Amino acid sequence: MYQLDKFKNIPGLIHGFSDVNDGNMSFDWGDENSVIEKRARFLSHLGISVDNCVITRTRMSHGTDIEVINGSLKGRGAKFSVSDEADVDAMITNEKDLFLVILTADCLPVIFYDPVKNALALAHLSRINTPENFTKKIIERMEEEHGVEPGNIIAGIGPCIHKESYIFSAEDLGKRIPDEKVFNGFIADLPDGKKSIDLVGYNVRQMIFAGIKEDNIEISGIDTAKDRNFFSHYRSRQNGEPEGRMATVVGIMRQ
Repeated sequence: MYQLDKFKNIPGLIHGFSDVNDGNMSFDWGDENSVIEKRARFLSHLGISVDNCVITRTRMSHGTDIEVINGSLKGRGAKFSVSDEADVDAMITNEKDLFLVILTADCLPVIFYDPVKNALALAHLSRINTPENFTKKIIERMEEEHGVEPGNIIAGIGPCIHKESYIFSAEDLGKRIPDEKVFNGFIADLPDGKKSIDLVGYNVRQMIFAGIKEDNIEISGIDTAKDRNFFSHYRSRQNGEPEGRMATVVGIMRQ
């Protein structure tokens, strides 16, 4: 399990990112009973019950839908049933003993936390929803729902793919991103003719433009495409490795 330094010592705030040793957390890539067992074991290391979690679908829409989560939704997505899994790419809550969980394998798992309002958000940021200014929309929604001040927010980007690894041929990139202009300069031309996508840099800029202080942003140095301690969809496609997904969990423990 991996944790971000900025969140480790905040009283009552619980968070963690699973790794390969914790096992695959996705029903799409593993036996249902095995996944349920691995999820429960990972969460138990943080003193969390899966029954107090809301877990998103693995194959999220990469959209910009944001859901405000309350206690009535506890347990949703904990067991395999597509109909009861959250199909959103960001969740917001200020309730205690309610834990948000997303599943990723290269896309950015991002935690936003305001210690003044005791409100948080957990987001899945990808090459598809990043150009939609999704980060900015999440922060604005936190302001609307819980009166959060962007300047108070602490933001953390967990293990994800970094620009040094997120590389495509010009042809392949053109299929994925037909108009590079939407990335506002965060696609770089490399000397060998290939192109690199900087999802981390683009989202950090959105955070700063939205009012988060640069000193309040932590970026994990873990590149999932390179670090075999973490699942990577990109690496699996490149090398034919078995797929899997890691879980990010965050919530406020009742004191």
